[in-house]
Amino acid sequence: MWHRLANDRKVVLIKGFHIFMVLLFMAAVALCAYSAITGVFFKLTWGGLGLVLVEGLVLISRGWVCPLTDLAEHYGAENGSVTQYLMPRWMSDKAFEIWGAAYVVSALGILARVIF
Repeated sequence: MWHRLANDRKVVLIKGFHIFMVLLFMAAVALCAYSAITGVFFKLTWGGLGLVLVEGLVLISRGWVCPLTDLAEHYGAENGSVTQYLMPRWMSDKAFEIWGAAYVVSALGILARVIF
């Protein structure tokens, strides 16, 4: 079915999935921050930590370019990024830095809660 779709439809599907994934990562970071602040842990806290860690490793290995961004651009998107749809421009331009820092601080907070 995928090979029968026109490229513009592929871009819409890729970007839709990309938005879903970004929202999932943002929720995971928010949950980790909540757990670090309150000391209340859920199974999803650990899943979120792992999910964002894997995504971070993927981004680092690809020079901070998401594979879904490249895929959307491969099929003709002028810009494969989707952060501009989810946050103000000043934040979307620094999304990796902002959310990455929030993740690292949250992960360290969780580590401190677990150890102490």
